Amino acid sequence: MNQFNKEEYLFLAKIAQQTERFNDMIEFVKQIDELELTKEERNTLQSAYNNVIGIKRAELRVLQEIEERESNRQNDGQVLLYIKNYLIKIEKELQQKCQEIIILVRDKLLQNAKQTESKVFYLKMIGDYNRYLAEFHLENDQHNSIDQAKEAYKEAVLMAQTKLSPTLPLYLRLMLNTSVFICDILSDVEGARELAKESYEKGILFLDHVKEENIKDYQCLLQLLRNQFRNEYIKLIMNKFSREEFLFLAKIAQQTERFNDMIEFIKHFLDQELNKDERSILSAAYKNVVGNKRAELRVLTAIEQKESRKQTDQYTLNYIRNYKHKIEGELKNSCAEILNLIDSTLYPNAKQVDSKVFYLKMKGDYNRYLAEFLLDNEYHAAVEQATQAYKEADVLAKSNLSTTSPIRLGLHLNQSVFYYEILQNATEAIRIANDAFEQAIAQVDTVNEENYKDCTLIMQLLRDNLTLWNNPEEEANDDQ
Repeated sequence: MNQFNKEEYLFLAKIAQQTERFNDMIEFVKQIDELELTKEERNTLQSAYNNVIGIKRAELRVLQEIEERESNRQNDGQVLLYIKNYLIKIEKELQQKCQEIIILVRDKLLQNAKQTESKVFYLKMIGDYNRYLAEFHLENDQHNSIDQAKEAYKEAVLMAQTKLSPTLPLYLRLMLNTSVFICDILSDVEGARELAKESYEKGILFLDHVKEENIKDYQCLLQLLRNQFRNEYIKLIMNKFSREEFLFLAKIAQQTERFNDMIEFIKHFLDQELNKDERSILSAAYKNVVGNKRAELRVLTAIEQKESRKQTDQYTLNYIRNYKHKIEGELKNSCAEILNLIDSTLYPNAKQVDSKVFYLKMKGDYNRYLAEFLLDNEYHAAVEQATQAYKEADVLAKSNLSTTSPIRLGLHLNQSVFYYEILQNATEAIRIANDAFEQAIAQVDTVNEENYKDCTLIMQLLRDNLTLWNNPEEEANDDQ
């Protein structure tokens, strides 16, 4: 990528931001760290790391709550041990990212900074990321993080108070984060309240002098300051875990939105036929992983089309296309993984008809996702596999499942979307959706309480699609 200049790397970082690929965003931003960054470049850098680290901090908080809850329940010791080690894994990931940005800012960006605003910005970042480390570090590591955060915030506050205009959002943001550090890490509630109150009152005095472009951020920060002073993995040998414990761990991973970890836990109980709960967990894991990739691909395709119309230079367009191919490769691998599991394990182990229909529907769905972007022979193979899977599932469902079965309705919803969007056969799509809806509506009064919500939701999606397909510019629903 060394053919790109600073502006082009910034442009690519913004593309990565729009597709929510924040680790890629960081890699692009790193390419522009040799010179002093502009305000826009600084904000892009901070946004990249804040998103990556913010997700890790959220995961950590959720897992800490789960650990506390399960400890109070006196849950199985092996499971609690695994939760603790899962916590350690996330802590290590968070520590690595925090240290990465601290080193980058301290050793490069701060050294290159010439303007006071840049220096305050970077000192605040050093304080912030050491504060995040202090949230979970223990003993000497925690003391070291606290000392570094305290020193960085102190230097930044002194510089801001003597050299920086209090009309800048950066000024208030620094005071807000410093007060949070004083309260949450140093446990000095009065000191934090005093700083927040003083900064809020000063901000109110200067409010009329704030530039129009900054007024929205400035007012938001004033409100946060006001609130502030008013309110006070180590890897284990896992073969000791039971099927139920792996399912429990998969649900923990789902709550922390670590869907790849969720998949790894699920793989440990695929040796027998899955029950309804286990099938749902399996489906949710792959749906989230693949769904995120599909969303990224749609955003990047839209960006590619927009930049092509703007006649963006060929180097940048080529990189966008290569970036798109990278995501396509990741999506292809994820789809191939679940399709292989269905063919090799899940479907052969299935004894119940509803399980067989469920897996055949999944096989149709993931081949449909492949057909959305594959070309030539690969496209035709995916279409053929999807068509065959949906048809086989359709025969089984109509022979064995009630017309109000959520599995049968979900199959016909997705099968109709396949005919409409991939095969571009609107007539057949409408027939499938209409038949499924009409047959279900005739029996809806007989649906048991357990299935009623899912049944009526899918029926609504079918009806919505039948309406939308009269307007070709609208997208169909596909939620099953």
